[in-house]
Amino acid sequence: MAGHDCSRQVGQAIDNLVKLELVMFFHENPETLDDACGISRRLGYSPEVIESFMPELVAAGLLMQHGQGPGALYRYTQDPEVRRVVEGDYSSRYQTKAERRRLESALAAKGVV
Repeated sequence: MAGHDCSRQVGQAIDNLVKLELVMFFHENPETLDDACGISRRLGYSPEVIESFMPELVAAGLLMQHGQGPGALYRYTQDPEVRRVVEGDYSSRYQTKAERRRLESALAAKGVV
């Protein structure tokens, strides 16, 4: 994936706070391999909420999926370019929950969330 295309694809995929928190969780814990229930316990969302966003993050190349259905396991992408985009565009900018909430407010104001 070319740099600009990768950055655009990542930006289009991370269009709400839950997706941002999911990506940041895996970015900060790149060796994690877990299912939606385990991830939901770590992030404080219901498994259903987590499961609803996973297909988009997998399709965008941010996460990898192993298996199908409720027992599917997820891990962070191994693509170095995607990791660089997340590190450069999101990691330093949205490290705290307060910064992530400000992003959610800005997206809501634009009608994105």
